[in-house]
Amino acid sequence: MCIADRDECREWGYCHQLCENTDGSYQCSCMAGYTLLDRSRCIAPNNSSLLLFFAHDHSVWRMTSQGHDFELVANTTGASGIDFHYSRNQLYWSDVKTRKVYIYIKL
Repeated sequence: MCIADRDECREWGYCHQLCENTDGSYQCSCMAGYTLLDRSRCIAPNNSSLLLFFAHDHSVWRMTSQGHDFELVANTTGASGIDFHYSRNQLYWSDVKTRKVYIYIKL
């Protein structure tokens, strides 16, 4: 009886960032600027400049990783999903009321 090798990298939850499937197992790694904390989790060792962005219905906000220095990024009518394109330094969010995707470039 032959059992096919499971590709853990095709499944969610095995690695935080990068995953390489190996024979009978897998290997996690991290993007540049991050460090592998244990077998699967990546951390940013120098996160003092880390900013968090979140959508809250009628607005998109930015704050430090410690929860300080709240700053309004944009007023919205119904912000829902949010994403960040790192290499372009662009923030995107969807608005459920206008049914559009918006972009913010000046970060």
